[in-house]
Amino acid sequence: MSLYPYQEAGARWLAERPRAFLADAPRVGKTSQAVRACDHVGADKVLVVCPAIARTVWKRGFERWAFAVPNALTIESWDVVARRPDSFHGDWDVVILDEAHYAKTRTAKRTEAVYGKGCKGGGGVIENAGFVWPLSGTPCPNHAAELWTHLRALRPEALAQRNVLQYHEFLKRYCVTIEGSYGPIVVKNKNTAELKAMLEPFMLRRMMQDVHAEVPRVRFFDEALQDSKPIDEFEGEFEDGMELPTATERREVGERKAPMVVQRLLEDLADPTHKCVVFAYHKSVIDMLKHGLAAHNPVVITGDTSDPARDRAQQDFQNRGDVQVFIGQINACHTAIDLSRAHTVEVVEPSWVPNINVQAAMRCQNIAQRMPVTARMFSVAGTLDDAITRTLVRKASLLSELFGE
Repeated sequence: MSLYPYQEAGARWLAERPRAFLADAPRVGKTSQAVRACDHVGADKVLVVCPAIARTVWKRGFERWAFAVPNALTIESWDVVARRPDSFHGDWDVVILDEAHYAKTRTAKRTEAVYGKGCKGGGGVIENAGFVWPLSGTPCPNHAAELWTHLRALRPEALAQRNVLQYHEFLKRYCVTIEGSYGPIVVKNKNTAELKAMLEPFMLRRMMQDVHAEVPRVRFFDEALQDSKPIDEFEGEFEDGMELPTATERREVGERKAPMVVQRLLEDLADPTHKCVVFAYHKSVIDMLKHGLAAHNPVVITGDTSDPARDRAQQDFQNRGDVQVFIGQINACHTAIDLSRAHTVEVVEPSWVPNINVQAAMRCQNIAQRMPVTARMFSVAGTLDDAITRTLVRKASLLSELFGE
């Protein structure tokens, strides 16, 4: 499949750098760029370290975006690599560290597993890798000092030039701290212009507003989540006429997805400016989402919500910076509501009526919305839900394209 021009540029940027950090914002397309960059460098042995539930995302990413899938492609979770790092040592052509902020703490086992003791590279999974590409839309979720692990392992010469090779030197140079009971507490960053100059050759970061001119106004895509529970294999595409799951089965699948979706959304919501709209159907699933995302002050509208409460929830989401999440029952919120403060839509339980999914995504689109809207529909990998969701995404995309939305 073809990439947008900015994604092709990002892939070539990675391919030109043995050590490089792709820090594009969520939905800009880091996975496709990293996959295509593997093509550009002729990688045959590739290791992807990612969150456990994203393993299927990467498997399908290579199937979708690679001209040739590497003969030796290993995709494993951060937790497994941290437990058995010796099993992943090797002469990798490329090591991709997805959600690289998982390695932000210098003493954490997963950081030591990939970057070695003291983040010096030696003894870590990356030791003999030709190319190492960390990816994260939130490279330092809390403060600038969380960049040290990546710079120490992958760009130590830049630290040495500024005499901040050791962590405490880096912390002192780029953070304002106070002394806490268990060590320094970062209050704010400092010398940010100097730090940005250090990062410039090493890190590429683009926001959606930087690339929006190349992207369709509304995009639909699927993301299959993988967990450790047994699944029933399902082969073939779902189409009209096939027997559908029962209402109870649909609810159980939604409840199974909810915790995994929460885990994925928390990664994006680490950016306090990020807002998202989440759609589900069953109230038990909505309750699970509300509980899991409680730290981000979600507002909720269901079919039982009164008109005054509905208006208050909408206004809070649109106008309050601390309200990052809107959770809506899809049949109650796919029309007559403005959610344009967000441009990302997360569909946990899509409607089986494709037009309802399109209308729901369009709640984030109005004349004032300058950003493309991306609607991600989640499924459980390898199940009937997965096949149904992929079909619904295809149909929603066709409807959106047909009607110019």
